[in-house]
Amino acid sequence: MNMGKRKRKSKKTKRAQKQNNGQIQSYGPDSPNISPPLIGTAGFRAESFSGPIPHPKILEQYDNIVPGSADRIIEMAETQAAHRQDLERRVVKSDIFNSRLGLIFGFVIALCFICGSAYLLYNDKTTEGFLMGGVTLFSLVGVFVYGSQQRRKERETKASMEP
Repeated sequence: MNMGKRKRKSKKTKRAQKQNNGQIQSYGPDSPNISPPLIGTAGFRAESFSGPIPHPKILEQYDNIVPGSADRIIEMAETQAAHRQDLERRVVKSDIFNSRLGLIFGFVIALCFICGSAYLLYNDKTTEGFLMGGVTLFSLVGVFVYGSQQRRKERETKASMEP
């Protein structure tokens, strides 16, 4: 590093110092000139609207162009909402039915295996009877544990999505 050399001022800086009687004007928080002179101003305005129907101002403009169109747009949104709610109701009912049907079939299958296990135990097939009964019991417990874990995960996922 060469400390002996001094930085040379550019010609523009020398010219600016001559025009301002040798003083350099600066702008900023530490300078006596608080801010640079204003050249112009700018503004920004944003508006946002979200929903199943347009913003009331836009709805009013529709109605001015085509009389009665605002009522038709609102009626269309109401019809769509009722249709969506009906579909959701059907899906929930179907899920409940499928769940109950699964429980009934699961109970029947488990009952068959438990009866088969009891039959084997009754006919002196001890090892096979206990094995069949144990596998049936552990399978039932596993299904219920797995189901409860899935429901808990689903509830946690839904809770994390809510605002």
